[in-house]
Amino acid sequence: MWKFLGFDEGKEQVFREPQEILADASAKLESNDYEAALKFFDELCSLPVQSALPFLSRATCHLQLKNFEKAIVDCKQVLQFLNTDIDPKIAEGCTTLHSAALLRMSSAHKELGQMEEAKSALIRKDAIEAKKGMKSSKNGGKNENDSDDFLMQNTGDSKKAEALRLEGNELYRKAKYKEALEKYRMGLGIDIYSEKLHSNSCLCLIQLGDLDMAQKHALQVTSLNDKWAKGPYLLGKIAMIRENYSEAESQFNKSLLLDENNNTAKNALAELNMKKKSSAESNSSNLRNRKSQKNSNSKSTENKGSLKQSSITGNSSILQSIDQHNDESYFGISKTDIKNGTLEIFASLIGIGLTWLATKNFK
Repeated sequence: MWKFLGFDEGKEQVFREPQEILADASAKLESNDYEAALKFFDELCSLPVQSALPFLSRATCHLQLKNFEKAIVDCKQVLQFLNTDIDPKIAEGCTTLHSAALLRMSSAHKELGQMEEAKSALIRKDAIEAKKGMKSSKNGGKNENDSDDFLMQNTGDSKKAEALRLEGNELYRKAKYKEALEKYRMGLGIDIYSEKLHSNSCLCLIQLGDLDMAQKHALQVTSLNDKWAKGPYLLGKIAMIRENYSEAESQFNKSLLLDENNNTAKNALAELNMKKKSSAESNSSNLRNRKSQKNSNSKSTENKGSLKQSSITGNSSILQSIDQHNDESYFGISKTDIKNGTLEIFASLIGIGLTWLATKNFK
């Protein structure tokens, strides 16, 4: 897949046209001035709209300058992009972008004495070619270090790229999004700077659920043609799917500023407002439910407190009753029994005293 790196929306920077940079790089390659060409390829690789081709050409320059490790890094970068078809004349035995990168990678590993890695890269390259139903051929008059002829010519046959776009459109209308995407990617392999191909690729990726890659293509559209309302619309559509409603609204409004009669953006904005309203109602309902749950929990806590207080009150009454009973009774003898017993003892003592006095007087 195409991986477009290095975007920075927060900074405004003026870039030269890719074709202008390419012409400068090509002139240096023709004179075998690889160091000077390398600077121009560095400039190409730093553009917000990126292609695999500058990385592949920069790898070629690094090979010529014996910067083998840097060449390997650039070849690996090429492999992160979509594998597209290339003219077989560009690199002997290679019909795809990845094949050419692996061929150069193998050469760099070989120069570093890393024979296993070199062999592995060649095996991968042959596997790609075999999968396409083509036989790999050995290097002939050109070797893997030849400059990239495809970068010294125009970006490609625009008519062929347009034909592929139209084929993709037919497939898209039939909801064959994967097949349509392949057509658009083939077109991008010919003309990487076609905003229409990036736009259509973005729409396919949205349908397929790959929003990250869809956003890359949408950003490409805005970078290639910042006056086209389609770029902000696509970014808004992606943001709306991600439920980033504020960003979506901002992008749709940008689209309408560029084209106030853009019905597609108007309809998308209306859909966004409905989603925002639905989301607000849902959030309000959730808030009410949380409050209701909170009140229910509070009442439950109060009931538990009442039960606990009742239990404490009941226990207190029982203790009070026990204390009262203890005052009236000690080891089962009541106060009345003790009082009666005391009177009986006192009466007995008086009787004994009177008897003693009577006996004494009798003597």
